Amino acid sequence: RRALANGEDPTTVLSRRDPETMTFRLYAEELIEAKRPHFRNAKHAAQWPSTLKQYAYPLVGDKRIGAVNLADVEAILRPIWSKKTETAARLRSRIEAVIDYGYIAEGIDRRNPAAFKGNLEHRGFGARRKVSPVVHHPAAPYATIPAIMSELKQLNTTTALCLRFIILTWTRSSEARGARWEEFDDRTHVWSIPADRMKANKAHDVPLSDEARSIVSVMHKRTSGKGIMFPGVTGGVLSDVGLNKVLHLLPTVARLDAEAQLKAISIANAGRKLLGATVHGMRSSARSWAAAQTEFAPFVAEMALAHVNKDRVEAAYQRDRVIEKRRALLAAWDNYCAQVLAIPIHRAVLR
Repeated sequence: RRALANGEDPTTVLSRRDPETMTFRLYAEELIEAKRPHFRNAKHAAQWPSTLKQYAYPLVGDKRIGAVNLADVEAILRPIWSKKTETAARLRSRIEAVIDYGYIAEGIDRRNPAAFKGNLEHRGFGARRKVSPVVHHPAAPYATIPAIMSELKQLNTTTALCLRFIILTWTRSSEARGARWEEFDDRTHVWSIPADRMKANKAHDVPLSDEARSIVSVMHKRTSGKGIMFPGVTGGVLSDVGLNKVLHLLPTVARLDAEAQLKAISIANAGRKLLGATVHGMRSSARSWAAAQTEFAPFVAEMALAHVNKDRVEAAYQRDRVIEKRRALLAAWDNYCAQVLAIPIHRAVLR
């Protein structure tokens, strides 16, 4: 396709590649370059060559694609399958893609040794979710959110303001930290996040509540309405680590962390640092509040979180963005966050 677009004859391009010299590594590099325009972000693009270089190339990098066998794939994956299950599962998928790419290029017609179904699944490689169950981000109980927001209001740093903005808008950390002024509409008070900054690669509109708009106003004065809305010290994007650091310095969250650690000790997990809340977990806190304390339809809350509707039939018919209902939902959340509630402190934690 690239050859045709450049006015070249594809057969000429194909003839440039000598199958006798092509190795797993060379096919991998070709495939990565072909996929580069389609990677979601720079981090995703970097993970492909990084994982292949670390785990696959030492064993099969210089092998002809047709010589890579099941034993090779097992030797690559088995040492990390139970320890780094998520990484191993992604690595397996990438190895499978490279081998498929090479097979097509060389006209090889046989089963891919890196295929999971009907192959590795019968070689002692359990399904990823069984080997390493999904661990959700620790979320603060929604009853503690007003106290957390009250404590954040005592801080006037850009990081603290960004954290409040994340909680109020139900967005992901990366979406808020990367917010740019051209994404905001002063007339409709809607923040439009472009598709290339969204996890599902689909544009998302966020109606801003009164408190969220006040934060926008403060940051507009600080930045003169240019560039990134929440710039770091050097002008770049704020660090996610910095947000979490601010969160865990708050008295309410420190208490939640201490409770989590006491629980860890009681279940023989001493030495493992368990958290009571995370920035990403705030989305779960908000969702739990909507389900327990409001009458908003579940799909309104799911749309506010920018979750993809897995029911294809329902998604095909539910095309309205329900922006006004989401505006009402976030306004109700804003009011809830503004409450001042007394949060009991357990004596066990103080000890």
